[in-house]
Amino acid sequence: MLGNLLGFDIRKEQRLTVTYAHGEQTSWVGLPPSFSTRLLDKMPVVLKVQLYAAHAVPVGLPCYLSWSGTVSESGTMSLSSQLGQLLPLPEGAVVHVTPLDSGAVPEAKRVTLEPASEDEWEVVELNAEDIEGRLLEQCGVASVGRALPIWVAGQMMAMKVSETIPAADCCRLVAGTEVAIAPRPRKATRWLNNGENGCYGRKEALYPVYLRVHLSAVDLIQSAPGLLGDTHLNDGPTMYMAPKTLDRLRGMGHGFRVGGI
Repeated sequence: MLGNLLGFDIRKEQRLTVTYAHGEQTSWVGLPPSFSTRLLDKMPVVLKVQLYAAHAVPVGLPCYLSWSGTVSESGTMSLSSQLGQLLPLPEGAVVHVTPLDSGAVPEAKRVTLEPASEDEWEVVELNAEDIEGRLLEQCGVASVGRALPIWVAGQMMAMKVSETIPAADCCRLVAGTEVAIAPRPRKATRWLNNGENGCYGRKEALYPVYLRVHLSAVDLIQSAPGLLGDTHLNDGPTMYMAPKTLDRLRGMGHGFRVGGI
């Protein structure tokens, strides 16, 4: 059964207060000296962390974190603010922390991650070669459904764990763990005639988005293909670009008119 305690009495050390280590770029947590000195010869250690509300009422499902020697102040468990916000474990919250026997937590052969948003996916595409190494450096455990912050080139990405092999409540991340990333391309907006009063509706689909951009205009007009003809555009060159590129150029003071998707 997952959750076997290590070979000592930790009941007095279980109740800790969450503190944020602002500026930390890791998912490893810190434990107080009275707790951590008993774990030094067992590093790294997987921790089962249960959030509690008033009157010792547990809140939600437990999460699994990892410790590799960082020491926090007495009575506290420290973690990065980004990790705390993703879990979520609010600063000042009371948690019960239980170290797990390493033999009860399987090593992950493979972990599949999914970017939390399309923005994270675009960063992943630019830094794909660094993701696996950074994950293994910055985190020691993964559990399905939990989001992990990963820092690459000083930028934080939120990555959700969608699968672990073997399947378990949590798995240890070790050298040799294969990391796969499921793509999450930006959704395109297609305009479709719904047949009612000539109105148009939108349909979302996963495919790249490109806008036909007229370079000499100064407004942005959003419309459906076929509804906005070339007669509405000033004469001049036309190009195709992704919406994000268009937003950046417009932010630099350039004016454009969009003629369709």
